[in-house]
Amino acid sequence: MNGYEGKYDSQSTNDKVFLLSYDEAMNSAFGFDANQFAFDDARQLQGSDYAKCQGLNVATAAYSGNSYWWLRTAGYRTNFTCAVNTDGYMYYYAGVNNAAGGVIPALKLQTLKTDTGTDWKYEEFDQYKESQKDAADKLAADGDSEACAALISAA
Repeated sequence: MNGYEGKYDSQSTNDKVFLLSYDEAMNSAFGFDANQFAFDDARQLQGSDYAKCQGLNVATAAYSGNSYWWLRTAGYRTNFTCAVNTDGYMYYYAGVNNAAGGVIPALKLQTLKTDTGTDWKYEEFDQYKESQKDAADKLAADGDSEACAALISAA
């Protein structure tokens, strides 16, 4: 990966829980600023108390309370990765041997409009058998969210 080319790419993932890629963290459809150099409020994050106890670095001056977080995209050298700074600015030279950064787990969800409002369901990753998917969709349509969740977790 050559950072000077301005190209940061990583493999797509079908994982159910994953870290965002460099491109995903600039995707305006996800609520982020498309400019990697923007001090993006949506990318400014604070860690949990547990993460802080485990050594998460927390800014004390500018952007106080925020932490930087890792992306899954490789950086411009083999010992670097891409990350998001405390101010929401994205960069490609975070040392992989520095354990003070945070991780932000991401999930792919999709909304379903129903007569009772908006419901959430996991986006399909071709992991479910078609019959299980059909059954889960029917249970969700019938409003039986507990049975639907049990069927999905059993898949």
